Amino acid sequence: MLQSISDVQAAIPSGRPLLLAGSEPALRQLPRGNWIAGTIPYFMGADGGVCTETHVFVTELPADATSHSIAVYSVDTLPQICEDAPANGFSVLIVPSGSAVHAAYAENAPGYENMYLRPVIGWVAGVHLSQIGAAHATVFDGRSASPLTDAAIVMHVALPENKLADVSIINVFRAGNVIVRGNRIARAAFSAVRGNAASNIQIVGNGCSALGEVAIYSEFGFEGAVIANNTIDGAALGISVTNFNEGGRLAVVQGNLVRNLKPKRPAGTDPNDGAGIGISVEADASVTGNVVEHAPTAGIMVGWGQYMRDVSVTGNVVALERIDLHTSGSIEGDVSAPRFVMAEGATVCGKVVAG
Repeated sequence: MLQSISDVQAAIPSGRPLLLAGSEPALRQLPRGNWIAGTIPYFMGADGGVCTETHVFVTELPADATSHSIAVYSVDTLPQICEDAPANGFSVLIVPSGSAVHAAYAENAPGYENMYLRPVIGWVAGVHLSQIGAAHATVFDGRSASPLTDAAIVMHVALPENKLADVSIINVFRAGNVIVRGNRIARAAFSAVRGNAASNIQIVGNGCSALGEVAIYSEFGFEGAVIANNTIDGAALGISVTNFNEGGRLAVVQGNLVRNLKPKRPAGTDPNDGAGIGISVEADASVTGNVVEHAPTAGIMVGWGQYMRDVSVTGNVVALERIDLHTSGSIEGDVSAPRFVMAEGATVCGKVVAG
């Protein structure tokens, strides 16, 4: 939760391990203690999005944690992160955006020893949008209250034998050239991976299951998204590439397996939001070689009302429910579905089997 700087200053001497995020001026005011942090001024508060340099976002470890340790990793030592992690538990990693250690983790983490056995969560530290190019994203080692711009900070957390770490969501917010790869995400109330105004994002090779809303989102003002080779089993909507009305465009959706979509979203969400859809795209996109099964509303939906431009669906499409093809959409290849809805102006080059 968001707390004032003075409240965080008062909490640190208790010795409780804390995960902190805030602006660099705010974090520099904190005393030494049992905490790690990364710079960012943007948060989700009780009333929505907040940009503040006078408050710090505070996360405490779960009460079930049995022990923890803090470590600093360079580019050379970063491959040890999962080897150093407890056999049962998780690690919280914070890396400075644009740093060499950030690039090294993005490129090499899937090959780290024990990466798929010992969960790693965390975030990429950043700066205010007005400071991009002028200021450096920074992480802090609370033990010395030291700022670091060229290293990663990690808190390793151990859990008792009767508890298991469950990674729920990855949220990429207004960050470019991010790769989200090789994660297993289950039982999240909302999404598994969400790219919000994240241009040139790659969401590749993730396993997503039992989700409440959209499994994989690329939304709002992004330009460029590759969503490939993911498996999705259970969600209200599998993959959504959306918000052409906000500038969201340019995507490749390829080689994904999407199945067992729910006909309705959870109670309390917008009743006008779509559900039971395997893949939904809107503008300047290619949808190729995906397999969709058990989508009660539509296997693939091309366009959203008036928001539709230059979408191509190619390869074989298999759906046990329905395919919607809106105006100016196109499919190249064979289509097989019990129901196939095609708007005026759309084209199909291939064999259509419906009914």
